Amino acid sequence: MAEALAYRPSNGTEDDLFLSRWCDRCARNDGGCEILSATMHFRVTDPEYPSEWRTDEASGPRCTAFDALDPLDQPFDPAAAIGLLL
Repeated sequence: MAEALAYRPSNGTEDDLFLSRWCDRCARNDGGCEILSATMHFRVTDPEYPSEWRTDEASGPRCTAFDALDPLDQPFDPAAAIGLLL
């Protein structure tokens, strides 16, 4: 399996999709999220860029610090679904 890399949306549409899938449904975003803020202040190559925003071929972009506002409203993880089929 490929190593997970730091993730930054490449355009506004990708950013909107990521934020709606992760940040808008996360308890950490209530009152402001330091992770989200740091992604806007640092380059993806900076040591201060949040390690929580990751991407890989199997699961795609994700925030590893995600804490669902609704425990039943979890993002779909393609890698986990494929693992169940194998």
